[in-house]
Amino acid sequence: CRIYKVMNLNECEKYEQAIIYIENNLKDELDSKDKKVMEQKAFSLWGKKDYDICREFCQSNVSEFPFLNHYLGLCDYSEKKYDTALGFFNEAIKIDKKDFENVYRSFYYKGLSLDQLNDKDNAIKAFEDAYTINKKYLEAYWEIARIYQERNKFSDAEAILLKANSFILPEICIPFFID
Repeated sequence: CRIYKVMNLNECEKYEQAIIYIENNLKDELDSKDKKVMEQKAFSLWGKKDYDICREFCQSNVSEFPFLNHYLGLCDYSEKKYDTALGFFNEAIKIDKKDFENVYRSFYYKGLSLDQLNDKDNAIKAFEDAYTINKKYLEAYWEIARIYQERNKFSDAEAILLKANSFILPEICIPFFID
């Protein structure tokens, strides 16, 4: 499927190529406002650091695709506008998880924004919400551990990292047998 090529380009941080591919090969899907194509274009524009163009694209489509609030938040977060970013992440979070499968990332960036605004307790809560939705979203655990470490709560930091390990170790440990 052609959308997977765009996703692949974005994962490899080839945002310009992703945008060109969307405009040249997915024009019909873009014109018909296919949700996946809209999301990938917003991600590509943000990744390319075309924040003004990303904002314009998202703002012109956000009423139809509320998940684009996430990308509006990313633009503001990237420009250190944490207060406004927080508002966009909160809007994205209101979306039903069926409509925006990556809502856990909005919780994560909400936590990062709150952390930058020195609201550490609510940042921890947002990170907890992120990993509650996606137990394997390690960045959320790491951020909580970092905040605990800043507060010299080393046993709490260790506990959250052990919790994270409980979700990833079974997948990365390969059993072996000794004869």
